[in-house]
Amino acid sequence: GEYERIGGTETLKANARVIAATNREIDVEIESGRFRTDLFYRLNVIHLHLPPLRERYEDILLLAMQFLESFSLKNNKSIRGFSAEATEALNNWRWPGNVRELENVVERAVVLCRDDHIGLDSLPPQLLGEESTRSLQFEVGTPLKTVERRLIEETLRSVGGDKHYL
Repeated sequence: GEYERIGGTETLKANARVIAATNREIDVEIESGRFRTDLFYRLNVIHLHLPPLRERYEDILLLAMQFLESFSLKNNKSIRGFSAEATEALNNWRWPGNVRELENVVERAVVLCRDDHIGLDSLPPQLLGEESTRSLQFEVGTPLKTVERRLIEETLRSVGGDKHYL
C-alpha cells in the first residue's frame, strides 16, 4: 500500500500484513456497535479461532516445556522438567491469564528453582490452592441487588475478568 507521513508530502510505499487479535466475541462487538464493521471486513482475511488455554489441556505441558527450555537457557540453568506434582498443578489450574500467565509462571519457577526439576516450591501459591480466601462483609439491611453486584464484581476481579466462572 501507499501512505504519506503526517505533515509530509512524499508518498511512500509499504509492504505489510496486519495480524489482529481479540479476547472478545467479535460478532457481539460488531452487533452492539463497539467495533466497526468496515474495519472488521478489512482485517478479516483469514480468521483463526484459538480457544483459551483452559480449553486446550493437551497444550499446557507442551507450552510449559517450551517456556522452560527458553528460560533455562536465558538464566543459564539446567532444568530438565517438572516434577509430577508440579505438572499436576499446572494441568489443574484454570489459567485466567491464558498463555501469558503460563509463560510468567514458568519464568518465575525457573528463577526460583534450585534443582534440575521444577517442584511445587517454585510455583506461585495460587496454583497450589493456597490463595487466601477473601470474604465480603455487608451491613444488615444492604439491598440484595447491591450484595449480588459486589459479589459478582469481586468474583470477576479474582478470576481476571473471565466470565466463564460466573
